[in-house]
Amino acid sequence: MKHWTIRTCMGLAALMAAPVAVADENVKLEDLPTAVRQTVQREVKNGKITDIERQKDGNTIYYEVEYTVANKDYELDIAPDGKLLRREND
Repeated sequence: MKHWTIRTCMGLAALMAAPVAVADENVKLEDLPTAVRQTVQREVKNGKITDIERQKDGNTIYYEVEYTVANKDYELDIAPDGKLLRREND
């Protein structure tokens, strides 16, 4: 019979409470929430969208949009309410 120590139980509890990474989910432009789609269209303008992913970091969900303008790569992170969280040159 195996006996569980306090240390083992505490370690298991910490693992169970840790945020679990969820795989990114590819999304089509037309499937984005309206507010997110409007932000994408405003920011990307005439650029070419190369990838859109719904991402989850802990309890935070956001959309990562990669696009190209004049052979330069850019990336946006957008909250579900359409707020631009980050704009970066790749």
